[in-house]
Amino acid sequence: MTSNGFNEELLVAFLENLNGVIQARGNKPRVYTDYTIGEMDQSWRMEKVAEDIKFGLTNDFVFFSPHNMGRSSRELGELGYKNTEIISTWLNTL
Repeated sequence: MTSNGFNEELLVAFLENLNGVIQARGNKPRVYTDYTIGEMDQSWRMEKVAEDIKFGLTNDFVFFSPHNMGRSSRELGELGYKNTEIISTWLNTL
């Protein structure tokens, strides 16, 4: 998401869609070749999303609106994604 510049709307849309997919699968979904929630938390893809969020929060030349910060934070919370670096960076930004 940051390869062509930071896009906060894309980030929020991604998190909302990801959360929607996970919610649609139910509490105990059948997992064939898909990620489980635990695997998603540890995947390099979610680490990349976390890096993009940290970039948006720490870069002085990027605007990350408070509205979209809140939406992103809410979606990460609903996903159950815990990253202490993001949390501390978020609090420092506020």
